[in-house]
Amino acid sequence: MRGILGLSTEHKEGSMVLRNQMIEVGLDQFKRTPIFGIGFGSTHALCRKYLDRSTYLHNNFVEVLTSGGIVGFLLYYSMHWYILKNLWKARVFRDNELQLCLLLIFVHLLGDYGTVSFYKKPTYIIITLGFLAVSMAKRRTAENES
Repeated sequence: MRGILGLSTEHKEGSMVLRNQMIEVGLDQFKRTPIFGIGFGSTHALCRKYLDRSTYLHNNFVEVLTSGGIVGFLLYYSMHWYILKNLWKARVFRDNELQLCLLLIFVHLLGDYGTVSFYKKPTYIIITLGFLAVSMAKRRTAENES
């Protein structure tokens, strides 16, 4: 952990160096195809070409940015933004029943730095729970106002 956070003067762990190279390859590709990206599922070809490994980019933000460009990135992360914004606006942090959903979305976004979650089913379960929580929060707000 000290190496990941840059708190160590020792050399970086090999996997961290490789992950940084993957991020660099992805961002370089994004600079070449910024609007629509190269297509989802195609980043393994970049890694094979530049890093001699057929794998994804190990960072969901860079994976989505490289694969879908700005358009794909905004479409994908707009769901997360909508959930976070609406739960925060509904003051869900005061509601014990909906706090877990806010926390799940937040932790999920933090985890996106170290893994590609775009292809995993639990990601969409968490997003669905987020939309349900927003719906519940809006219903509770409407009931309280009337």
